[in-house]
Amino acid sequence: AAVAMFWLVRRIAPRSIREAKPTMHRARWLKEAAPLLVYSLMMTVHAQAGVIILELLYANEPIVSIFAVSIQTGAFVVLLATSTIRFYLPQISILLERRDIDSMRERARRRMAVLGPLTAVFLAIVFIFGRQILSAFGPDFTQGYATVCIIAVGASCSTLFSLAPFYLQYLGRNKLTLTWTALGAGTSIAACFPLAWYFGAEGAAVAYSAPLVVKFLVMRIHVRHELRALKRQPRTA
Repeated sequence: AAVAMFWLVRRIAPRSIREAKPTMHRARWLKEAAPLLVYSLMMTVHAQAGVIILELLYANEPIVSIFAVSIQTGAFVVLLATSTIRFYLPQISILLERRDIDSMRERARRRMAVLGPLTAVFLAIVFIFGRQILSAFGPDFTQGYATVCIIAVGASCSTLFSLAPFYLQYLGRNKLTLTWTALGAGTSIAACFPLAWYFGAEGAAVAYSAPLVVKFLVMRIHVRHELRALKRQPRTA
């Protein structure tokens, strides 16, 4: 597939593009890409911490497998965020450069008009058919019904507001983005130990979802304030 794609691009790309000499700015690229890398790493830690902590507390017990299946099922909706982010980020970058806030908001509304109903359908499926879905992994996994529902709520919130961290990073608010992401991951890890000890997989699910919801809501509020301030600035062509 990669070879076929390379061949196709070479055939359809204008000659001027094929013969153009690339401009290298390695230091600048690394500097600007580093916050995105750190953000992704911290989000991965946040998502996987519950499984690791449960394994430490309940080594080789079924609760670990139940939680692992629950988080993979409940966080499935995040794929919607991943796919739409790749489509909207280039547009956001251009519109931010132009200070075209109205067009940005229009695209955000279109995205929400698509993601909102899809996310609602996903939550309905999880809440209504969650036990049947988990039973496909084995009869014991139906014990994770409450767990998968809690995780689905947190993952759905992160999906709906998944553009917020990228808005902030494109606006140069890397420190703010990374601070809230680190707080979310740190709070999740710290809360997971006592919650998982006393409440098992449900406690680990709360430790995953609650900081996630708070973090994305706070970032969304920051984005709103930043865009209001940006709109007051002169708009470029």
